[in-house]
Amino acid sequence: MFMEWMKIWKQETLCDLLQVSHGSRVTEVNPHDLLTLIYTSGTTGKPKGVLQVQSALVASYDARHRFNPYGEGERVACHVFFMWEILRPLLVGATTVVIPDELIAMPKRLVSFLKSQEVTEVLFTPSAFQRVIRSLPAEELC
Repeated sequence: MFMEWMKIWKQETLCDLLQVSHGSRVTEVNPHDLLTLIYTSGTTGKPKGVLQVQSALVASYDARHRFNPYGEGERVACHVFFMWEILRPLLVGATTVVIPDELIAMPKRLVSFLKSQEVTEVLFTPSAFQRVIRSLPAEELC
């Protein structure tokens, strides 16, 4: 299903299917249209806004699917990358588990939550992942 969706998008025929009606006027949607504005510090450490077009989302999903395709029954937890990552599991029939805001800063409770939700993959920033790893006893890391 995911690869079929990608094929449709890349052929730009999806634009015909995604026309948004505004009264009597129709606005065409195309892969080069702005999708979102995200704030990131990236590699510079300086916060900045980055405009992202629709084709960037598709290219990201395509690359991630090729690198790490989801299997049946996968349960993917996300928080920080919510906009980018909520749809990717859903497009292939996997489950998306939303991590509550209050748990992100509490690594031990976060790990408990992930276990209770039977999460098979979690998407972290490197700093959040480091906090979780440091909070776990060595025997739980193996």
